Amino acid sequence: MKVLQHLEPAGVFRFFEEICQIPHTSFHEKQLSDYCVAFAKERNLYYEQDELGNVIIIGEATEGYENVEPIILQGHMDMVGDKAPDSDIDLEKDGLRLGIDGDWIYAEGTTLGGDDGIAVAYGLALLDDPSIPRPRLEVVLTVSEEVGLIGASGIDLSCCKAKRLLNVDSEEEGIFTVGCAGGIRVQADIPMRREPKSGLCLDFKFQGILGGHSGIEINNGLANANALTGRFFMALKKVCDFEIITLSGGVKENVIPKDAQFSLLVSQADLAVVEKELADFNAEIKSEYAAADPNATLVMASAGVSDAYVLDNDSMDKLITALNLMPNGVQAMCIDLPGLVETSLNMGVITLSEDNLQMCFSIRSSVSTAKAYIVNKVTQLTEFLGGKISTSGEYPAWPLARESKFREQCIEVYKNLYGTEPQVVTIRENTNYAGSVAIGANGGYLNHRGNTVGTWTQADQGSSWYLYKFGYKISDMFVPALLLDVREQELYTEESWRAYESAKAEAEAKLTKLYATEDAAKTVYEEVCSELEAAVELLDMMITPVGEKCEPDFSKELCVEDGIYAIVGARVGADRSENKAITSTMPLTYTPVAAKMQNHNDILMLPEKGYLWAVKSVEGGYNLSPITGDGFLKITNVNDQHGATVAQDAQLINIFANEEYENSATIGSKELGGYLNDRSGYPGTWNDIDLGSAWYLYKLAYKVSETFVLDAINGVEDNSLYTEESWRAYESAKAAAEKVFATIADAKSAYDTLVATVASLEKRPVILVTAGSVRDDGRFGPDGKIEKDPCRILDGNRENNWLSDPDDAIEDSWVNFELPKAKIVDGLKLYYGSGDYVHKGYEVLVSVDGAKWTKVCEGTFARTSGEKTIRFKPVEAKHIRLVPIAKYNKEFAIWEAEILYADAIEKEWFIGGSLRMDYVNDPTDPYGKTCLRFEYVFPAEFNGMAVDTKTVKEDGDSGSWRWNYGTTENMGTPKDVADGKWQTANGLVKSNIVFTNIGKANYASSLYTQITVTYSDATGANTLTVYDNVVAERSVNTVATRLEQKHQNAVDEDGKAQYNYAVGILGASAQ
Repeated sequence: MKVLQHLEPAGVFRFFEEICQIPHTSFHEKQLSDYCVAFAKERNLYYEQDELGNVIIIGEATEGYENVEPIILQGHMDMVGDKAPDSDIDLEKDGLRLGIDGDWIYAEGTTLGGDDGIAVAYGLALLDDPSIPRPRLEVVLTVSEEVGLIGASGIDLSCCKAKRLLNVDSEEEGIFTVGCAGGIRVQADIPMRREPKSGLCLDFKFQGILGGHSGIEINNGLANANALTGRFFMALKKVCDFEIITLSGGVKENVIPKDAQFSLLVSQADLAVVEKELADFNAEIKSEYAAADPNATLVMASAGVSDAYVLDNDSMDKLITALNLMPNGVQAMCIDLPGLVETSLNMGVITLSEDNLQMCFSIRSSVSTAKAYIVNKVTQLTEFLGGKISTSGEYPAWPLARESKFREQCIEVYKNLYGTEPQVVTIRENTNYAGSVAIGANGGYLNHRGNTVGTWTQADQGSSWYLYKFGYKISDMFVPALLLDVREQELYTEESWRAYESAKAEAEAKLTKLYATEDAAKTVYEEVCSELEAAVELLDMMITPVGEKCEPDFSKELCVEDGIYAIVGARVGADRSENKAITSTMPLTYTPVAAKMQNHNDILMLPEKGYLWAVKSVEGGYNLSPITGDGFLKITNVNDQHGATVAQDAQLINIFANEEYENSATIGSKELGGYLNDRSGYPGTWNDIDLGSAWYLYKLAYKVSETFVLDAINGVEDNSLYTEESWRAYESAKAAAEKVFATIADAKSAYDTLVATVASLEKRPVILVTAGSVRDDGRFGPDGKIEKDPCRILDGNRENNWLSDPDDAIEDSWVNFELPKAKIVDGLKLYYGSGDYVHKGYEVLVSVDGAKWTKVCEGTFARTSGEKTIRFKPVEAKHIRLVPIAKYNKEFAIWEAEILYADAIEKEWFIGGSLRMDYVNDPTDPYGKTCLRFEYVFPAEFNGMAVDTKTVKEDGDSGSWRWNYGTTENMGTPKDVADGKWQTANGLVKSNIVFTNIGKANYASSLYTQITVTYSDATGANTLTVYDNVVAERSVNTVATRLEQKHQNAVDEDGKAQYNYAVGILGASAQ
């Protein structure tokens, strides 16, 4: 059964009910648009439907009205889509559930869409009924009106013949709207570049700015937080260098921004300069905005020294230029109607991302050319700065027609239908009083000078009147108390705060309007309550305010630090043991604090936030101020009846020990002998047995909300799955995030560090372990694998092990570790459960592809159990193979192993080559042969062991480091070298190998060397021979060329000699 079928006019409400069953919120009008087209097709009416979804339907004039001027009936198809939190309707897919309550049609749990579904219904009903006499009717139905007149901006009306248009989209019955300003949204995007810098990070934000609607309050002289940000940047740039890290301001382009926040990087040395400039800046704006925006303030907090990606100099200059030179605010006033704004724009939103500055403006003007001029100004500056603009939501100005035959016809029709005048009056400006009007017609005007109605002349000021529209407004006192629990913006996530501010602004806009009836105002108030409650629910508190229990130093007159404190009664009940319920920290939600304050009537007159007090030390004591309002705590003494109240002037308050409860304080006035007292429920005189004067002070601090910590670590698994280093960093960050912090910035930093650390957790790689030999005695583990399978080496269990087959050859008892991908590795950590199975001798080979292998070290282990470490020079490898070369027992076994990783490949031990002038004195051919020296530097200690420099023989041979060398890369096995010079210093050994008697015929030929260094412990049972990863290659010509280039401009004798010798060698080689 149709809900509206009994309502008249029946045709209108039949179509309206059908429309309500079709989803048609903004941007989702396609189904309704197609419905209107189907309507036209069924009745053979001319129609047009464009790509946006706009529809035009034309019905020709009925008989007898063919010569009457046609008319356009215009409305829009989209509706504002909103619903109650418990509604199950999907407004993009479902129809509405209609109901009737007295004279009202409503939708259950959702908006109704009467704006502007009723216009669509009117148009269709008139076209549907041929019995209604009418001229040619052109029904124009647009889309996306609610979000910026998008459909109206793009419609083509060339098929319409009418010159008269009746728009069915007014706010209230009986009011004719005859003009409005035009508008457009403009978005400027300017590319930005960044670079890394280090310094002191300073966070800034504006506070106390009123903000407002840019269409209503743009001429009230209000501060614009975005524009003030540019002004501060410009002033600061004149006195010191700084870098811009972050910047954001405003919530919507049509709202004058009251919030802007930014972070700057400065040098520690310039901090005092910044603080002075901030003080000067605040003094300036306080003076300038003393009347319009008196509480506008820019505040600063230090976030500590940090590294950051900041805007480079060019980008910063562009940003500061844009913020200061972009037009903003009132641009022109209306000449015809003094006091009214003609042209304005609002710099509503600024957003600085990694590589882009976005600025969003709302531009309004009742003169279309003036609006276009402002758009061009914004465009020209944006393009000059290398950016581009985009526009949306443009709607044209609708200037008032001073004479309109159509308007007079509408007034006459309305009077005939309803017997009363619509709210349209012939009004013109009275120039004698700003904002006043003359009211009348045909030269006669209302005149109050002589209490008679008479003729008005230019000099007759008695004809000037002010018009006050009567209605009902929701009192500011009835803003829901739930908003009092909303705390500082910094406590919440940026995304949820923006959503809250947007929802709150939309709800509170209704509080400023005037409503025709008391019931209408009450209905809107209920809506506002619901909407504000939903707005608060959008908030996601990241940082929780907590009270950290203070332990005053009562040996000092000023026993507590300045700060914000909750004052909590120590005696929470008759039983003193209840004192134990007061913990070291407590959430500073206001209701629990109030509950523990007891019933102090005078203090309870303050909002609940009044239980948080700003405590500031002064000479002889403290001033205590409630953080939510003006005034100071005062102890009164009237007829010896002490009480507590709030005074406007600063009052001296003393804080000293109450010995009945440890760390509790008595708070009051020593001079008057009166104290805060909760024993009897009122402040009063305190005496020795009156425990009611005992209070705990909880200093305001901040903690990362537990839910955010849990969300941050959600998905983190057992520590055995991660590398030790990343897990240690994670545990440290988690512990830090659970601490209490003095500032919101510190708590946020701890949370950000935790999130970053979780993202950086590095899982232990899945390593494939294989072995050339496995003992198989027919026993299997729980996983179904052979009990002594090599996979036991990396299972985290030191109770089981891999074991080789005693019958296999020693060289086949290797163990291979294959990583998921090649990484930089520098060692193995092995655990042996018994010394009998230790590798007496071993070598380690590495490979990237599993085909080409390189030996990186060899060594020996003592016959002892426990952890043993093999280290080698960092090298990139996917395969690490441990190969035994000597044994203590018939078998080898490893209980556990760990791959050791390095951050980077170290520099080579080889440091360069040089030429020795051994044969330069040969008179026959001084450059016919030469000596080439390869020099090395390596550590004297490695892996807890040392090189042996004591057993070096007289001729220079050493058993602790040896050389591979030759004329090809395949140099054979390492060997001792005669005349190998060496020296030690600073924990390093410097040694070299020299190729002698090289003839000039071989000067161009390459020679190759590689060093191996043996380290050992004091026993000599544990040794490690490390191979340099790189084979050094040099030729005589290569070294001579470098010497020639290095010393070509030498002025010292040695340098000249080196240069001349290099030139001679190169010359001999060319012969």
